[in-house]
Amino acid sequence: MAADNDDEDSMFNYAILLYKGDGIPVDKQEAAKFYKMAADKGHKNAMFNYSKMLEKGDEIPVNKQEAAKYYKIAADNGDEDSMFNYAKMLEKGDGIPVNKQEAAKYYKMAADKKNAESMYNYAVLLDK
Repeated sequence: MAADNDDEDSMFNYAILLYKGDGIPVDKQEAAKFYKMAADKGHKNAMFNYSKMLEKGDEIPVNKQEAAKYYKIAADNGDEDSMFNYAKMLEKGDGIPVNKQEAAKYYKMAADKKNAESMYNYAVLLDK
């Protein structure tokens, strides 16, 4: 199968199938494994999905530091949802140290991509 042969898009797509149970049984632990494999190859959507699973403990152990790490990498590669989620973690100190200056930077990055929640949170953070 292509997902086993170093193809990050195939890994990502297979992870989605496993996560949703689309034509196969749901297996979120295996989905996390394939999201991580694709993320480690630079697939930013896989980074985002893997981070969400880590952040929420979606049938895998919660690991907020690891979630923040992958959100940051994806954010630095242009993923606006990762920018927002990483900024939120930084602002609240959710599993990582509070860093409001860095949170503002990532909210602004996402706001510049027209992310409405980031625009709001950036404005609120600047107003404090």
